[in-house]
Amino acid sequence: MRKTIALTLATAALIAGGTALAQDAQRPQRVERPAEMTRDAVEQRANAAFERLDVNKDGTIDAADREARVEQVARTRFDAADADGDGAISYDEFAALREVRKDRRTDRRATRVERQAARGEGLRGPAARGDRRGPGRGIARAMIGQDGSVSKADFIGDALSRFDAADADSDGVVTVEERRGAARENIRARRGLSG
Repeated sequence: MRKTIALTLATAALIAGGTALAQDAQRPQRVERPAEMTRDAVEQRANAAFERLDVNKDGTIDAADREARVEQVARTRFDAADADGDGAISYDEFAALREVRKDRRTDRRATRVERQAARGEGLRGPAARGDRRGPGRGIARAMIGQDGSVSKADFIGDALSRFDAADADSDGVVTVEERRGAARENIRARRGLSG
């Protein structure tokens, strides 16, 4: 009876604690955005993102891709926890996993604070509010078809339309100032404020 309870608790803790590790394992390393972005670079980035999200390579992002992605993440999470590869997770493997996750979180936090200090700013935006998702994440609702899918053309078209909206002087390059101005306008529009 005690073994069953202990196993159940260990499994629940693994599921709760291992979620973030799998997200880290599946998350591509953050690439610093250059000071200026060209329309071609945005199109290439959108194309690469679509290819990564279209798991079954059928030309659309839909429920099947999301389910396949969940399965990939679960398998990666389990494999990361099962250090000895025996198909079972011991308490020692679980404890080691928690320490790795804790160290990564501490390192990411320190790096973020250093970057912000180098730029002469404190916490702001989503980080200051404790919102881990951040603004603009996810697929725009307008792109999603009635069947819940997003085509490659719509996905890339949305990225390019956001680029065009941010490109205030229509020179094919979005600068840091233009990006900030577009972000401010976006916030004002969401809050219902006029220019």
